[in-house]
Amino acid sequence: MLDNTFNKKESPLVGMMGGGPGGPLGISGGAKGPSYPDDTFWISIADRGGWDNEYPENIDWDNDGNIYINSIRYDAGGQGQKGGSFTSFAVDGTRNWQKVLYRSSIAMEDRVIIAELDGDHVYTGGQSNAGVYIAKINKSDGTVDWVRNIGSNSNPNNMPIAGAIGSDGNPIFLVRWSEGNGEQMYISLDESNGSTNWSTLVTRNAGSNETINMDNSHPKIDSSGNIYSVVYASTSYPNYYGGLVKHNSSGVLQSVSDYQSSYPNEDQFSDVTIDSSGNKYIAARYKTSGTSVKVCVIKVNSSDAIQWQTAISSSSNALYPEQIEITPNGSELVIKIDDRQSDKVNAFVKLNTSDGTEVWKRQLGYYNRDLSGSSGRMRLNRNGNIINLTTFYHSGLDKTYVITAQLPGDGTGTGTYTPSGYSSFSWAASTNITVTASQTIFAKQGSSIFTSGSVTPSNAAYSSTTLANNIQVFTNVAVS
Repeated sequence: MLDNTFNKKESPLVGMMGGGPGGPLGISGGAKGPSYPDDTFWISIADRGGWDNEYPENIDWDNDGNIYINSIRYDAGGQGQKGGSFTSFAVDGTRNWQKVLYRSSIAMEDRVIIAELDGDHVYTGGQSNAGVYIAKINKSDGTVDWVRNIGSNSNPNNMPIAGAIGSDGNPIFLVRWSEGNGEQMYISLDESNGSTNWSTLVTRNAGSNETINMDNSHPKIDSSGNIYSVVYASTSYPNYYGGLVKHNSSGVLQSVSDYQSSYPNEDQFSDVTIDSSGNKYIAARYKTSGTSVKVCVIKVNSSDAIQWQTAISSSSNALYPEQIEITPNGSELVIKIDDRQSDKVNAFVKLNTSDGTEVWKRQLGYYNRDLSGSSGRMRLNRNGNIINLTTFYHSGLDKTYVITAQLPGDGTGTGTYTPSGYSSFSWAASTNITVTASQTIFAKQGSSIFTSGSVTPSNAAYSSTTLANNIQVFTNVAVS
């Protein structure tokens, strides 16, 4: 049997990866330490059950062991339009509830979900033909307290891309802000009624191309309420720069540090995490040729100076970084990688935070199907175990299947697991990936191509939504 208490202890970093305030770092809130429920390990596969396909987007967790996911549901409620889908799992993989939120004649695409660790609510955000919407949802039953409409309702390209719970307990969303020139907007909403606390922009300096916003990151918040995120843009294609962005708890820009590889064709930052000493760990992609795409993990100190860099490559030359998370004890990192080998898998690499050396490499795959690495997300929960969201498409049935998994954070439990009525999942050592520490790939730049901007978006009630039960059919298999 597996030890499901991996990193299950109070530590200076407990709760770092989650969404709520109040913990020792203020990142994810009041750690319960020994009162944490034990994790069980499982894989859940969801058939759409009816209506049309479902495409997973994001995942979060709370201190009771619950897991929350959101998706884009086509033909939500059977009314012909896309809607937001969100599901709550208990720690053992059973469903607490599953809901869809939709509007007649309006397409809604849910993109972000963030959970209060010890509170009673989760928040979702998405784009729609009526503009950005953000909803406050009860953990107990999936009912909705309020839904707000942010910005112009005539611009469907504005899109929430990430979120976190601020140190004051209010939700913060990062939004691709297409009403301007592709800026990245940060907005804090009052948790009680959804009104705006503050909003700000990160944009490019004059002369550089539009800011390109990552939609697979999880901003992190430190004990002082500072918000850390990443962005990338180019001055002229393909001369890209990655930016490490810091705002204070009121949304005032504190610093942006730019980095560029020696190659620098399409350098892209995907995510960042932090530790209690002020160090940041960045997941980045770089290209050594037109087709060779690799991953780099960069550690920078509290002054944003580079401490070490680790290269992650593969024989397929097609690796794309996704999320990066730090373990509760702060000694290790896990990065999720979209490994686009002949059979696509979700790859995971654990590194030591001290020097970037490898601890283990794993991959989650499904027999004869490609698991998407870019649809869905990964987090580490309060015990340091992996929660992962992904999907595959069955061309013969013209169906997508949503895969939610809770997997051992220490890399154990490798094997083959077969849900009833399905083919087999494999949780196995990765043989396609090579990890090389002590590399020199990115260099910190002397100035930044990014700057702050001002924005005051409209904020009104998002009306005429319908909440209904979703009709997915779930089948679970235990991982042991």
